[in-house]
Amino acid sequence: MFCFNLFPQADTNYKITYQLTYKPDSTDLAQLKTENFQLFTNAKTSYFLSNAVVSKDSTRRNFGIGDIGSDAYKRAAASWETNFSYRIYKKPLEELVYHCEKIATDNFYYAEDVHFDWQIGQETKTIEGFSTQKATTSFAGRDYTAWFAAAIPISDGPYKFYGLPGLILEIESTDGDYRFTMIGIEKTSFYPVVNTPPKSLQKATKKELLRLQQEYYDDPIGFLNNWVGSNGASVHIGLEGKAKQDHYAKYGKQLAPKMNNFIEIY
Repeated sequence: MFCFNLFPQADTNYKITYQLTYKPDSTDLAQLKTENFQLFTNAKTSYFLSNAVVSKDSTRRNFGIGDIGSDAYKRAAASWETNFSYRIYKKPLEELVYHCEKIATDNFYYAEDVHFDWQIGQETKTIEGFSTQKATTSFAGRDYTAWFAAAIPISDGPYKFYGLPGLILEIESTDGDYRFTMIGIEKTSFYPVVNTPPKSLQKATKKELLRLQQEYYDDPIGFLNNWVGSNGASVHIGLEGKAKQDHYAKYGKQLAPKMNNFIEIY
């Protein structure tokens, strides 16, 4: 499926596609969902995000304001559904990870010093035609088993994982709640990262970002009605009665049972 001569230089740009299989609801662990992600990576930086976020970015580039509400726009917007709106930027050589989220009209990020204590074992298995080796680690409250391919000289992987002597082709939490598996890899001349993190983002602490997310999640209408964005503009949504109820039904606390089993426990 893949050619070894894809990897003659470690500083080449690659686009790697992963499929995530996960259990979104801690009260219903029999429920499984899948979603695809893209990792853009080279020797110095990497960028990880959901295909749904990629689709949303593309739609916004290809449609103007006048297209909003059109059938074509609605069809494109149907691919935006995701439980993972984050964007992850990494500088592996500096052991830095930047977690980015959009809240209301502004984009925020927090920086983390992330070092993985990998334990490399002797066990091997073949994934997508590549010989891989087993490694284990712990991160944010979960233990993980990873399989990396030393033949692919990219010390990177999905989400915030990196640091092995080869690309991570598969990584799964030992409780089985989260598993990323590589399903595609290619060289690319397109690399969507100029600055890591982008200069347009606002810096916050992890605690501040989580607090803003929670406030928006608990009362999206109230949050937006009182929000003042980075450009000084305020947002007001005058929803009352059934319209307000319908908005809460779609975006508010009623969604809590559907996505409460987060990849990071702490």
